[in-house]
Amino acid sequence: MTSELAKLRELLLGPEQAAIEALRERFDDPKLFAEAVGSVLAEAIRLRASGDPRFKQLLERIVEDVIRNSVRRNPAILTDALFPIISGAVRKSVAAALRGMMESIDQLVEQGFSRRAFKWRIEAFRTGRPFGEIVLLRSTLYRVEQVFLIHRNTGLLLSQRAADSAVHRDADLIAAMMTAIQDFVTDSFGKQEGDDLESFRVGECAVWIESSPNAVLAGVVRGVAPARLRRVFQGALERICSEQAREIEEFDGDTACFRESERHLDSCLLGRLSAAEAPGRVRWPWVLAACVSVLGVILWSVPVLRERSRWSQYLNRLKEEPGIVLTETGRDGGNYYVSGLRDPLAADPAALLRESGIDGEQVRFQWEPYVSLQPGLAAVRRMEVSKTAIEKQAVRFPVNSAKISVAQAETITGLVSHIRDLLESARVVARPVLVEVIGHADFSGGETHNNRLAVQRAGAVFAALIGEGLPASQIRARGAGSSEPLRSGDSELDKEFNRSVSFRVLFPK
Repeated sequence: MTSELAKLRELLLGPEQAAIEALRERFDDPKLFAEAVGSVLAEAIRLRASGDPRFKQLLERIVEDVIRNSVRRNPAILTDALFPIISGAVRKSVAAALRGMMESIDQLVEQGFSRRAFKWRIEAFRTGRPFGEIVLLRSTLYRVEQVFLIHRNTGLLLSQRAADSAVHRDADLIAAMMTAIQDFVTDSFGKQEGDDLESFRVGECAVWIESSPNAVLAGVVRGVAPARLRRVFQGALERICSEQAREIEEFDGDTACFRESERHLDSCLLGRLSAAEAPGRVRWPWVLAACVSVLGVILWSVPVLRERSRWSQYLNRLKEEPGIVLTETGRDGGNYYVSGLRDPLAADPAALLRESGIDGEQVRFQWEPYVSLQPGLAAVRRMEVSKTAIEKQAVRFPVNSAKISVAQAETITGLVSHIRDLLESARVVARPVLVEVIGHADFSGGETHNNRLAVQRAGAVFAALIGEGLPASQIRARGAGSSEPLRSGDSELDKEFNRSVSFRVLFPK
């Protein structure tokens, strides 16, 4: 009898005991426990911070203390990080002071309909700059012939660009010369914090220099350039330091990675050396070629813009999906990539990708599993737990009887609790659910008698559940007789299992 009880206990409680043991091992193993905590830590902090202002204040104090201690140990870290921001703010302030002058120039030439004014307006529209600013740049006699990006600590050349018609000079030699001149100025006149060499002249050309903590941008300028050109240099250096801060800081002599900065250096190659453009007849072949080129660009850009729009809409949909947290997205080698956290119950990102019309071969996913605490997914998770618990239950009956014994009353009570949890979770996610009550019989009697007895047993359990206040519309009873035995053996224990009512949870469409 003891072995039968142990076997029965194993059948009824075995999965729960195994789950409890797995949880104990997970909490006892520091690595597994750290992984479990890490998978829900970000979501837990977000939820707690959204509902508890004191928690936000505590996090703010912790972050402030960490930043304060880091700055005390090494102020250069904060200086390098804030350089693009502070420099941009100063540049914005100076630009505001000159805005009035730009607007006055714009008003003077706004009514001009010359070919040169028309070209300037096209350039203003293409670059996003004010029209008056373009007039000032193009009306001045100057040209930026070469631009150099130099590593500040080593004096080595990182990248350089030159105008098409400019006389190319030895870039490495110029970088070394500039480093030597800066060292000479520092050694001869001393250097206070924030002081840097800003310019020097060599023959007909002037070299304008803009410095950051780790890099120097120098431009060779021929002619008389406007002061606004220095802000152009500052903006280019700020963008380079912002986008390639790590590459500049960890520079080891390999300049291949700085090809990305060439587009910023090209934006510094401004100016013209002819103050007036002689009027002449319109060159229609060139105009036609320009129109064809513009049309080609438009035809090429339409599918590109459509693809980018689809990708943007797809990312927005992923961000709105419960149980999905995006940490990084972008393009790599012509293909897209998406990485983040995904709850196992969340929607399939690949299926959503097919619905958006994007080729799945162009997207690479990298998901880390985590457990979302969002109400919808939590309800689905509780619903699965309730479903498993209900389908494990069975109400036993005596031989040739359809009356629920006193011993089975506790089973009915637990079953009612599980069904209520199931119905409540299904209501949260608006999912239809139906609990099927199935009556069974052993092989002792005839088929007709067994079917009738099975129907009576299912009806008795159905009535007991309805009597506990459960809705009759979400519970259905049927008799399976001996045609659907829970056990196929002929032992007394098998017969006892077959003299029962089992349960099945259905989710109608």
